[in-house]
Amino acid sequence: MFAGSSNTGATLWFFQRISGLLLVVLLLLHFGLIHGTEVDEELHRVTYKPVAERLASSTWKTIDLAFLFLAVFHGLSGVWMVLGDYVHRTWARNLLFTVVCILGFVLLILGSVTLLSFKPIT
Repeated sequence: MFAGSSNTGATLWFFQRISGLLLVVLLLLHFGLIHGTEVDEELHRVTYKPVAERLASSTWKTIDLAFLFLAVFHGLSGVWMVLGDYVHRTWARNLLFTVVCILGFVLLILGSVTLLSFKPIT
């Protein structure tokens, strides 16, 4: 990673692969449930009611939060790996790392607030 650093990036690489595998499982679960069971037969599309019922459950909120955290981590660590290959100046790497971390934090906050504060319309 950085000159004189003992961090080779192997840990980030490993977690990138693990998060990718978990994302595939969650994505297949998502598509199977949303597009397989919650589709309105007349309209052939996902409607508000089944999604709202699912999001009213704390179990599904937890699963969706895991999906959110894994997706943000996976995406931004991928961006960081690509930037790390092309940006070699220490100050620029530090600046970009800070920007990536702030972006990740903002995305996690916005997504978490959206999921956790969801109240179905009755």
